[in-house]
Amino acid sequence: MKKVALVFRTIGERTSELAFELAKENLQPDEVHVLENCRPFTETVKRMIAIDYDADFVVAVDADSLIFE
Repeated sequence: MKKVALVFRTIGERTSELAFELAKENLQPDEVHVLENCRPFTETVKRMIAIDYDADFVVAVDADSLIFE
């Protein structure tokens, strides 16, 4: 089975907690990375690229995105 990594980005959105729980529940990632309060967005992307993932797929989710089945 393919491994999935979740990268969750938040800058304090009101939906952060719900979005994070839904992403974990519905994606069932093998590894989770949380990037908090990282600005500007270009810096966030640099940090995402620098992560040493042990996964076949990387799913990047913003805290205002709700992932459902």
